[in-house]
Amino acid sequence: MVLIGVAPAYAAPKAEQDSQAVAIGTGGAVASMDRYASQAGIDVLKRGGNAIDAAVATGSAMGVSVPFVAGPG
Repeated sequence: MVLIGVAPAYAAPKAEQDSQAVAIGTGGAVASMDRYASQAGIDVLKRGGNAIDAAVATGSAMGVSVPFVAGPG
């Protein structure tokens, strides 16, 4: 019983939160498993669309290019 009460004292120390950003940008980003779907999202952003517009465009394009992942079927 004594070991159970002492166990939290032996927990691994927390990693320091002293890290830098991996990527920095101002134009937006789109990622999907299909390059054409990603390009559709990028095109929407370039034409002034917002993140929701780009997500809908990317998902719609994936419904055509990768139908087993996105779409009605």
